[in-house]
Amino acid sequence: MKKLTTQALVWGACTLAVPFTLQADMASDDLAALSLEELMNIKIDISSNTEKTVREQPGIVSVITAREIKQQGSRDLIDLLQLVPGFQFGTDIGGVVGPVFRGLWAYEGKTQIILDGIEFNEGSFGTIQMNRHFQTEQIKQIEIIRGPGSALYGGTAELNVIRITTKGAEQNGGYGVGTWAFTDNAFSHQYSFGAGYTIAEDWRVSISGNFREDYLSNEDYVDLDGYRYSLAKDSALHPWSVNVGLGWKGLQTRFIYDFYDMDALHSVGAVASKRAYEFKTLGLLAQYEAEVTDWLTITPKFVYRDQSPWKRFRTNGVQEITATRMTYNITADAKINDRSSLMFGAEYYTDKGKAVQLNGSTAVNTYFNGARTVKFKDWALFAQYELETDFANVTLGGRYEDHSSLEKGSFVPRVGVTKAWDKFHTKLLYSQAFRTPNIRVVRDAYPPGKALEPEKTESYEVEVGYEFTPTLAVVGNVFYISVQNPYLFYDAQNGYLFEGEVSSYGFETELRHSASWGFVSLGYSIYLADKNTVPLFYSGDEQAFLGVPNQKLTSSVTVNVTKGLTLNLNGVLNSGAKGYAAGTTGITDYDPVFLFNSYLEYQVKGFSVGVGVSDLFDSGRTFIQPYNAGSGPLPDKSREVYLRLGYVF
Repeated sequence: MKKLTTQALVWGACTLAVPFTLQADMASDDLAALSLEELMNIKIDISSNTEKTVREQPGIVSVITAREIKQQGSRDLIDLLQLVPGFQFGTDIGGVVGPVFRGLWAYEGKTQIILDGIEFNEGSFGTIQMNRHFQTEQIKQIEIIRGPGSALYGGTAELNVIRITTKGAEQNGGYGVGTWAFTDNAFSHQYSFGAGYTIAEDWRVSISGNFREDYLSNEDYVDLDGYRYSLAKDSALHPWSVNVGLGWKGLQTRFIYDFYDMDALHSVGAVASKRAYEFKTLGLLAQYEAEVTDWLTITPKFVYRDQSPWKRFRTNGVQEITATRMTYNITADAKINDRSSLMFGAEYYTDKGKAVQLNGSTAVNTYFNGARTVKFKDWALFAQYELETDFANVTLGGRYEDHSSLEKGSFVPRVGVTKAWDKFHTKLLYSQAFRTPNIRVVRDAYPPGKALEPEKTESYEVEVGYEFTPTLAVVGNVFYISVQNPYLFYDAQNGYLFEGEVSSYGFETELRHSASWGFVSLGYSIYLADKNTVPLFYSGDEQAFLGVPNQKLTSSVTVNVTKGLTLNLNGVLNSGAKGYAAGTTGITDYDPVFLFNSYLEYQVKGFSVGVGVSDLFDSGRTFIQPYNAGSGPLPDKSREVYLRLGYVF
């Protein structure tokens, strides 16, 4: 493991100091100067009935705009989320990379990603693969609930919700972008395109797509027994997707096909024969927003999602379990008066799993307890009431959900008290959440035949914010979050364990400043483990979970060098962590890691050319498995230089 060098620390300090040493008379860009004010006034509804600003939202909310994405030169979702307080990342089976949130492993069914209205968690295990999966050029905006969202979004929104909206008909034009990246011994490339138009006011059409050829790393993977192989030579990533939207008045339809595959020489940790995992998602959405009266809107929605997750190719055969979900949802939004509103609705879905082909002794026809297929049903009722008073705004909501694999349903409430006045705002939040069991969770409950118990979360959050000026603001929050009976796949038992409790508490803060010279954001987050009765998460440190740094410091600075020329410097400093390391049998101390990135872009008319460097100081960042399941650390790429060419029409 590479140590955090003095040079890196100095450069990190310089990154944080840049915005305060620049002169105000630098070349200006009017758009950049307005970025903070615009961001503060963006209205969204990710956690509210009606559109409200971020500081009025009844939740801890972050928003990432297309402008920020472009200025930072970000290429995938991890690039963006690593700058958001609370998020870390770890590795799991086969080299996949998923999120950790507030110290808790969130990869399996606890982080919900919604892409243009379609939930993208795979239906077999509930996981979401993030490593170079979601390309950023097509993204219009990302909204994040940094906290439980089950009361509004159901059973994979237990710890957080990430809602992605792609560029659509509002473009009245299109774009094309190509990116070519080089490390010291490997090459990758990716391409994105999109277009959207509004026709005769009532019709809306959009299309976008992307393709990428990449690899897990240019370093070596070393398993816990010390066996190694070259990820530059023997790993590959080939994600691609197509996204089509068509709308007419209140009707919106969406077609998404997403393909993500990984080639590697390791599966459950140990270096072995070559294998590949494929993840395929076909999503169809149709919804109609009907304005029944000037105070009541009813929106029926249908989503069809057909997936082949974890399709595994080996030298001796194929494994595939398909997961198909059909969701029927109807939601009513009622404006009671100028100060109150009520949102309520119902949802019903069916999950069907099918064993297509299996290796080994298990016959296809008996894979699901004597059957080839399995089917589960789930129904839910939900509501949220919002009231504005002179003293504070109050939000009361809840969801009751009943899954056919559980003996009884789950009710989770949420309560929010918010107040924004002058330069201050404050939020007091309480919520419960749950995880709905996915197909393989039910099948692989351990020991076999054990009755499933619900996984539930309880969360307390307080946020306070202050605007020093229209261009300088700071916000901070404290949290406590506890998960009961966490579902955790343990390959050594080839099944799911669900028992015990894990909880954490901590603090997160962000400072944002904009001026004529550019824009800066600084962030800091810390979590401390409170309770951990799940041995697989033990790190030997009572205040930290296995493989997860306690602290994170972030900075992103965009400078308008001249008209059309911008420079972004961003960095992430993670504290040390404890985890299992390559060639070892015990827990090892990992050094702090400073990841520093830069991106310079020039725009003229519709053309843009950018040059970026990822991990300038070659930090040696690795993704550690955040629970004890036999995987060695997955090294990230070393220093990488990339060229980006784009055109907007």
